[in-house]
Amino acid sequence: MMRKATVYHHFKKELILDDDRVSKCERLVVDLLFESSLKDAERESSICWELKHQASVRQFASMLALKRKLNVDICVVGAVFHDIYSLVSGKYACHAQKSAEMTEIFIKEIGGFSVDELNKIYQMIHNHSDKHIFTDNPYIEIGKDIDVIDCFLYEGAFDFYILNKSLSVLKGYVERAKMLWKEIGLPNDQRFYLLDTYTENWMGSFVVLKKKDALWLLDKMLSENSEITLVPPFFLSIKNNEIFLYYNKHDFLAFFYRYAKQKNGIDFELLNFLHNAILNCDLGDSCSELKIAGCDKKSLLLSRKGSYLFEEVNDCNGSVKGVLFWPILGLFQILSEKNDIYKLKELGVIS
Repeated sequence: MMRKATVYHHFKKELILDDDRVSKCERLVVDLLFESSLKDAERESSICWELKHQASVRQFASMLALKRKLNVDICVVGAVFHDIYSLVSGKYACHAQKSAEMTEIFIKEIGGFSVDELNKIYQMIHNHSDKHIFTDNPYIEIGKDIDVIDCFLYEGAFDFYILNKSLSVLKGYVERAKMLWKEIGLPNDQRFYLLDTYTENWMGSFVVLKKKDALWLLDKMLSENSEITLVPPFFLSIKNNEIFLYYNKHDFLAFFYRYAKQKNGIDFELLNFLHNAILNCDLGDSCSELKIAGCDKKSLLLSRKGSYLFEEVNDCNGSVKGVLFWPILGLFQILSEKNDIYKLKELGVIS
């Protein structure tokens, strides 16, 4: 059937046809952002982020819907509105549920959607934050998947999620990302495997380090010239003037045996140090004393792109202050405040 060619509207309001329900939804969301009086300082993200994220998630929705043979209009509209509450309020608490409720109102005003379509869009938006939960509903799953694809393509996503999600939830996020990267044919990202062995008390093993050995280890890990990028995460703290290295024995031994025989790009001195610490706690006296500003019996202070302090803390919770090192991410995070206690419990550092 022949049809007359039409000029694309490029989202100029006067050129969007009355029956183009999807474009109307897209234009409405962008207008809300452009007309918002809520500046970046009042937002948890930014107007720039909302624009970029909304636009790219919309395209991923179209792509995955076509690949999975789902209704493209439903998936695109769900993507366009999935963060509408955050876009309007600048907040993210309970934003999936609140965005779903707001979307119902907007879509009914625009019109042109059936009850079944509205229900699918609502489900897609309402559940999109539960990325660690897997269901058999293709519309619920695509709402989570398109968000994961877009967010994990930004370099800072891993650090952000580690700081803001429990490890058990984050494990679901990276499992989903792992499957998506395979589905769309992207090269494997080694970071998707960082929680494969995660269980309760993940870093429940520990060894006591001599101060000079701990300083040597930290200097090696923080060195700008270090070629070691795959060391499993570990946690350092000081208790009663003793330095503790908490780790997962399986992960560290697997790391050692996998990389110890490689000829290039591996620091054998560091590997031997870690291996000895894990196998028999015999750290020896071969490491030279490092002169790092602020080192005393109560605390250690390191300087590299900022300062990282760890020391003993005795409060009513019996919590421990320390530094979580996640070399695979380049993350060096101080855990000390009460809102970080749950991470120490997950790691097995405190009960």
